[in-house]
Amino acid sequence: MVRLYGIKNCDTIKKARKWLSDHRVEYTFCDVALLLDYPAMIKRPVLDINGAIHIGFKPDLYETIFH
Repeated sequence: MVRLYGIKNCDTIKKARKWLSDHRVEYTFCDVALLLDYPAMIKRPVLDINGAIHIGFKPDLYETIFH
């Protein structure tokens, strides 16, 4: 199971979601908009793959994880 946590209007989150969709990776997006009052708490996408946590988005990292 793949979960992506973030704020849906964040540019980095948009890039991560696009990459996952373009590469046909099934995932659940968890919008953490409730943290908008505390934006420093989440500035990067958080990807949870069966309990393995990856923070941030870099195409090369996602390439390594999903291929």
